[in-house]
Amino acid sequence: MNIIDRLANELLRMPVQTLLASLNLHCSTIQRKIQRKDRLSPAESDRVARVLYLRQLAVEVFKTRRSRSNGCVGRTQSLQV
Repeated sequence: MNIIDRLANELLRMPVQTLLASLNLHCSTIQRKIQRKDRLSPAESDRVARVLYLRQLAVEVFKTRRSRSNGCVGRTQSLQV
């Protein structure tokens, strides 16, 4: 499995074609490069790397938010009068 397939299917859980379209990469060109085991161009690699970087940032942000919100949930106690 190549990096494009892994990024789309495992990390982003979307079809490869959707990922490539969102990155403005031509599906046939990328698929041909994958079949020939050619490298992506610097511009293509940069687009893929940016998606990986943004995904990691999003994971960290939502983990931080979740841990902050979990600190307040479930710790309420009823006040006795």
